[in-house]
Amino acid sequence: MVVVVAYMGESQVVLVESGSYKTLATLETGKNPHEVRVSPDHRHAYVAAGKSITAVDLKQRKVKATFDLGEYSAHDIRVSRDGRRIWAACARAQTILELDSDTGKILKTYSTDQQGSWFVEITPDERKLYTPNLEGKSVSVIERATGATKVIPFEGEVYGIDMTPDGR
Repeated sequence: MVVVVAYMGESQVVLVESGSYKTLATLETGKNPHEVRVSPDHRHAYVAAGKSITAVDLKQRKVKATFDLGEYSAHDIRVSRDGRRIWAACARAQTILELDSDTGKILKTYSTDQQGSWFVEITPDERKLYTPNLEGKSVSVIERATGATKVIPFEGEVYGIDMTPDGR
């Protein structure tokens, strides 16, 4: 098993063998990487690094591609069950991006309608996106099919989010 570690200040990820803790590779990423997700088939890792997402080929231990996000700045990411999509939380733009994991092409943008959407979570059936909105003191629930957003208010700041594996 390979552990993928983001070095934020060095703009790198390090691939580490989990049994021996031996460094297998050190790879350049976009500036200030902070969130990493591995695809369900364990072949790729995706690294959110501000205005880009770095795709890493874990088998070949090299950077596969760097996806330029243009005006958007990604903080958190998720990978679809089939590994074909990436969702990226872009808090400053109050947006979630849906990207093709091979090309980095932005396929859809979803509005969170709230400030502080730093993280994103997706239901197991991949029909809804959830974002905790730190500065907005709420959670946004986004229907992927329509892009409709429902905002659930909270009294305090909300930051982390997760859901049960069965989606209930």
